[in-house]
Amino acid sequence: YQAGASATFTLNPWQVSGVARHPVAVIMERAPDRGQGGVYVDGVQRAVVDTASATKVHRSMVWVGRVRVGEHTLALVNLGTSGRSRIDVDAIVVSR
Repeated sequence: YQAGASATFTLNPWQVSGVARHPVAVIMERAPDRGQGGVYVDGVQRAVVDTASATKVHRSMVWVGRVRVGEHTLALVNLGTSGRSRIDVDAIVVSR
């Protein structure tokens, strides 16, 4: 619930190999009390996602990007949205 709280994931080389660029998806819960989060890849902000929804939705794909072959770090940072400071991460998916 705290602004600046984060979850960091390492995308290992065995996950990201072969073709030049791989799709990566962030899967999160969406609900009326959920807030905004920043999506960072290798320390660079790639997006701000708003996980608010009129109804609760489990396992919602909120962001899709691409990463090059090799090891990468993906971080989700809670932006502490006023009145709805909670964000929940369900999964990170890397497609080969």
